[in-house]
Order: sequence, then structure tokens, then C-alpha cells
Amino acid sequence: KNQSMDIKKDEIIDALNRSGYFLESRVLEVLAKVGYKNFPNQTYPDSITQKSREIDIYGEAPRITENIRLNQSLHFEYQFRLIVECINNDQPVAFFKRPDKDPHKIFGKFCFSKIERGLQEKYLKTGVTPDFEFHTYTTESKNFHYNTIPKNTQYCSFSQKRGGKKEWMASHPDALHDTFSKLLDFSEYDSSRTQEWMPKSVWKHEVFTKMIFPLLILQNDLIEVSEKDGKIEIENKKHIIFDFKKHSNSKSGFLIDVITEDYLPEYLKLAERSVTELKNNLVEFYSKKEIIERELPKITKKKN
Repeated sequence: KNQSMDIKKDEIIDALNRSGYFLESRVLEVLAKVGYKNFPNQTYPDSITQKSREIDIYGEAPRITENIRLNQSLHFEYQFRLIVECINNDQPVAFFKRPDKDPHKIFGKFCFSKIERGLQEKYLKTGVTPDFEFHTYTTESKNFHYNTIPKNTQYCSFSQKRGGKKEWMASHPDALHDTFSKLLDFSEYDSSRTQEWMPKSVWKHEVFTKMIFPLLILQNDLIEVSEKDGKIEIENKKHIIFDFKKHSNSKSGFLIDVITEDYLPEYLKLAERSVTELKNNLVEFYSKKEIIERELPKITKKKN
């Protein structure tokens, strides 16, 4: 056996420290402490090749609608999920501050699934749609976190040129683009699974809503850069919202939260505040409405 090929202990430690494995473990620990049910290394079919791919963490948030009944004949369930990728970035990930305000709202740029019981016919005659317009409540909310932070549409990271001259390049790393694609693909895959499951589920005659937040967690620096009058400004960030552009028949963009590892506890509070506000809006909406009584199946006694 060639002993020179054996990896040394300090080399094992160095390789592991440069990987993202320990970052995933630390993220799982933080999520578990606040009540998330976590499913690491979930697989899904690639949207183009259909080959099996893997997402780092699928986190099921604690229930926020425990024992809420909007009236005597309706059960209400509202959930949210985190879809997480973890990167131990050896160089900063930079996002470019937009010089203008994004003219497009967040409409259609995030994933949710929803079913609901119908309302009484008198509401249908008003000309006002009877269901809870989830997109309206999110896009017009002043507290929903996707609305409170400006969106970035361009990013880069840094690598050294090959050759004798030590020169750094700013470019789109393939691995980072692949990570954003995975977050998008798994979000849409999970949302489609929920849509297929809903008509057969125990919630099919109730009100059920599920939101999905894709999240990229960086172990090291996240920066925002801009240029004004020939001067480049660099600002350290803890949280950025990236409007990821990828061809999709259903979306003009796709919102992804990008945070640093140390910001994770604060981000979880932010997400919970957003979904709690939406839950309160849902409760207020349905509690004032007359719900259609659903017909329960008749039970006939078998003759002896």
C-alpha cells in the first residue's frame, strides 16, 4: 500500500472545515431548538433531466394554528416550510444594489398552496370574490418580509485567475447558480405535490394554506455593492432578498432569502411574524363569513 496517498488527520480536518457539512449540522440544531421538524437530504427529480437531486434541509415549522376554529363548522390549518441550502463560501457573495426601485411587485414570485370551503351563495351575488385573496393580502402587506427589504436581481462571487498573475475575477459561480436553481425546483416540486395531495386530503372540505420559504444560508461574508460617481461602495449584510430570474411558465421571478449563518435566529422570528400576520388576516376574513355547511355521508345500519 502506498502510504504517501493516505490522508493525514490535519488534512481531514482542513477538508471538512472547508465543506458545508458542519454548517448543515449547526443549522439543523438551531431549527430543532425552536420546534422545527427537519428532514435533511430530501430528494426530488431534476426539472430538466428528471434525475434524482438533493436539497440540504426541508424544515417543517411548528404549527401556528393549533386549535383554531373559525366557527362551529370549519377547521382552519395554516403552515409554512423552509427549504434550505447551506454554503461554506470561502469568498464573499456579492449582490448588486439596484439604482432604481423595482417596478414589479412580489405578486407570483413565491410559492403557496391553498384550498378552502365555499361561502354561502349570498356572498357570490355581491360581485366580490368570496375566497381569501392570498396574493392581495401578501403583496399589500406592510409587514410581510418580502415587502420590507429591497430585492436584488444580480449577484457574483470571486475567484483567482489561473496562471502566474494573481488577479481576482468577479463572476457567476456555476455552483451558486445551481444552488438557486435547486431551491426553485424543489419549491415548485413540493408545491405541486401539495396541490395533488389536497383534493384527497382530510383538509379537502376545510381551509388549508401552506407557504414555502426558500432560504440560502452562507457561513461567511454576504455583501451588497453599488457604484456612484465612479466610486464602488461595499456594505456588509446579514439578509438579502434575491429575485432569481429563471425561465418559468408560471413566474416572472422567484424570491429567495439569502442570509448569513449568525442571522438565522433573527430570520426565523421574521418569517414567523410574516406568517402570523397572514394567519390573523385569514382568521379575521373567515370568522365574519357564513360558511357552506358540508353534507356528511349518511351512515346506514346494516341489517342483520
